[in-house]
Amino acid sequence: MRSLKHRSLAEMKAAWEAMATMWLMQNEVFRGQWCGGGALRSELPTMTFGTRQAAELYAGAPNNHILAKGQEIRGEIFMARLAARKVYCRTALADCDPFFDLDVIGNDFGRDVLEAVVAEWGSSATNSNAFEELHEETGLSLHEMVASWPDELPQLPPVDAHLALRVPALVEAIQSAGYDAVAIGGSGATHGQMEWHIFDPSLARDPETGEPLPVFSEDHDLEIIP
Repeated sequence: MRSLKHRSLAEMKAAWEAMATMWLMQNEVFRGQWCGGGALRSELPTMTFGTRQAAELYAGAPNNHILAKGQEIRGEIFMARLAARKVYCRTALADCDPFFDLDVIGNDFGRDVLEAVVAEWGSSATNSNAFEELHEETGLSLHEMVASWPDELPQLPPVDAHLALRVPALVEAIQSAGYDAVAIGGSGATHGQMEWHIFDPSLARDPETGEPLPVFSEDHDLEIIP
């Protein structure tokens, strides 16, 4: 019975990934940058694309107010096709899920990666209703839950996916597994909209020519600041 359950879950994951990859091949996505400059630029390990509505939001209002302090707002929207060949996606696209379940991270990438995510963004998990329910049921702290997983506690609470994607260990693990993009749901003002995160900005292509979009560089070296 357990092998059938695991096989069914693996089949669902494969189907979700295939649908996400096919969607990207057939649709254009957008990125909004308040810093303009005519080229793609990100201060994070991944570069995010999504709906035009989300792009317009980010082009007009910085989501990093510390970085933007004293800077001129020069909003710019980029339209692209993402040349991703394998998309990490753990729910149906229609769900627009903005979370990663911590147990799924552990199952997919191992305990070391799970613990790295908890070390940096455990506060995201403990703010969830799922954590509160598990805590009431077990009396365990988050770290105790992780220590009990998976033998004594099969499920763990979720973490905000966009925060988890700032953890180098998780980003490296996803890439090492052969993925070049991640599909998650947006949060906050972009709740209910899909986001597409790529690790290599050269995957963002001009929809008409197929050429990579310009990427911000300094001294002719690509600079993606973690």
